[in-house]
Amino acid sequence: MRHTSDNLPSGAQIAEMDAFGLDEAPKSLRARLRHRDLAAGAALFRQGDPAVAVYVIERGRLAMVRHTAEGRRVTLFTAGPGESFAEAALFSEVYHCDAVAEIPSRVTVVPKADLHALLKQRRQASDRLMARLAHQVQALRARLELRNIRSARERTFQASSLRLNQVTGRSSWRCHLTQWQLRLDLLRKHSIER
Repeated sequence: MRHTSDNLPSGAQIAEMDAFGLDEAPKSLRARLRHRDLAAGAALFRQGDPAVAVYVIERGRLAMVRHTAEGRRVTLFTAGPGESFAEAALFSEVYHCDAVAEIPSRVTVVPKADLHALLKQRRQASDRLMARLAHQVQALRARLELRNIRSARERTFQASSLRLNQVTGRSSWRCHLTQWQLRLDLLRKHSIER
């Protein structure tokens, strides 16, 4: 794990990873952004470490994980290029999970105090963060909903329904009609395979 303080993100890199409107951030904040390179399996931070920053993945993939009392790894969230993670650090003194590189990765470190200041000064950056977090909550609730459906067939129907609503952005009579068509197609296929 190498911290490169002499290698600041370029304007193009910031635009690519514009999770918080960093391309519009004051130069003083952009000058404090740093990179961290991680080998596969390396930890960026561990549960209980002081929460000092939020991160944006430039390349690679990181998993937010916890470990059970028996030592089993439980993945809470996986983030890839352009995605931010550890936003909860903005309102916590410590990280609540481990962040581990699944493959060689590079992240941009956004200092917690600087991001707080940016979000207070720039309404658009704050709105972007809230919208992204709201979408994450919706996605997590959908996953929980599917996980709680026991029947594989019903889970498949519901997943199709949720995906269709996500793609169209609404739940209308056309979506319901299409959902029923999908269900009939799945039932026909299931009946033929028997």
